[in-house]
Amino acid sequence: IAEAAEDAPQAAHEKQAGDCPQFRSVHIEVANAGVEFLLGSEYHVQIDYPDGAPVPTVEMHGQTLFIEEKPLRGIFKRFSFHQCGMIRITVPQRPAAGFELFHIESVNGAIVLPALAVERVYCETVNGAVTLAGVTADSLHAESVNGAVSATGCYAHACAHCETVNGSLTLSGELRGETHCETVNGGIRVATSLPVTEYTLDLETVSGSVYLDGEKHRKEVHIAHHAGNSIHAEAVNGSIRLEFCK
Repeated sequence: IAEAAEDAPQAAHEKQAGDCPQFRSVHIEVANAGVEFLLGSEYHVQIDYPDGAPVPTVEMHGQTLFIEEKPLRGIFKRFSFHQCGMIRITVPQRPAAGFELFHIESVNGAIVLPALAVERVYCETVNGAVTLAGVTADSLHAESVNGAVSATGCYAHACAHCETVNGSLTLSGELRGETHCETVNGGIRVATSLPVTEYTLDLETVSGSVYLDGEKHRKEVHIAHHAGNSIHAEAVNGSIRLEFCK
């Protein structure tokens, strides 16, 4: 892993792997790669790209790990998302210092995040699914254009934002603060461990129905419980289903 002070260019390889220093934050910005975090006993980065594709640089700036593609002119045009690479990052589940920010952006590739505690999580891709499982965060953002978004068994302390255009959306766990779910072509399912009286609800679909604990309602549901938490869900072509703790 290169330190920030080292400006020597990084040679392109088909496969690059190695241990890296401990970090508290991650910033990943790539065009043609999936990103997957794995749980292990140490910090490790493995990058697999198709032969001839420009491999991203891997650098440490303070306590932040940066992985970024710096394309040469015209190279990306020769690669479709069917030939995208893969970035796998192994981290301990409970690091001594804790994690601050995971900021992950891709264009062609899925994003997978396991059960980790991170203060802020931001995951965005264009062509691919976003899958979060058991993530604990103050702020949680998961977004795709062409792909399903799934954040299951998560604990959002302050806000959770899940959005896609073409795909289903699934969110479950202990959802506090502001929860926002939005899709165009797909259904929305939200299952929270809190009772319905803990939420102000603002739900709307165009072609579909709204279900609260299995009970069918009109296309719009607006309930003000004057609670400290809220759920806003909107869909165009799909139903909205909310399930609450009894």
